[in-house]
Amino acid sequence: EEMLHRKEVLQEPMTVNGERGSMDVLILPQSFEEVWAMLRRFLPDGAHIQGNSILVDGGRDQMRYLFVSMGKERKTIAYRLRTPQKKADARWPAHLPDPDGGEVKQVTELPDRGGIYAEARVAGPPASVLRRYSGYLQSEGWQPLGGEPTSGVFTRKDRMVVLAAEPLNGGAWSLLGLYERRVEGRFPGQ
Repeated sequence: EEMLHRKEVLQEPMTVNGERGSMDVLILPQSFEEVWAMLRRFLPDGAHIQGNSILVDGGRDQMRYLFVSMGKERKTIAYRLRTPQKKADARWPAHLPDPDGGEVKQVTELPDRGGIYAEARVAGPPASVLRRYSGYLQSEGWQPLGGEPTSGVFTRKDRMVVLAAEPLNGGAWSLLGLYERRVEGRFPGQ
């Protein structure tokens, strides 16, 4: 980390499966390409690139970094996550519909912003999983943003939920991701 000249712009507490951790946002003066070159040189097996992001897993110290490009020859944003050393059981947020009997993988809470990110392994292909979970949200009073139930964005009073799903094991299972957060004001029609 010393090789990256950085400016910290945000430090935020978080909990992962009920255990304390933190998230920091850093701005690096190096371009994404320069960061990638440094990481390949110093951590040849520890950095993985996908599109415009790089993930570095800290291993034993439970520190993870996500580096995101801000565009060619521009600064790079880094998210530094300090996660608990012990793995606690993940519990789906009680105020949200159950993920269809899925296996809850992780629940991360960001208390300063009133945000929750939750992941569960659920049976079925992504489109089917999103359709089912969208129905569960609507049955509990969440409204699809823009009136489209397949938009993946739902609102209720001063809360918003964003859904996503990606295929696992060739599409027989999906990873359902949900981000819920508090928002200022109310949404039209609510």
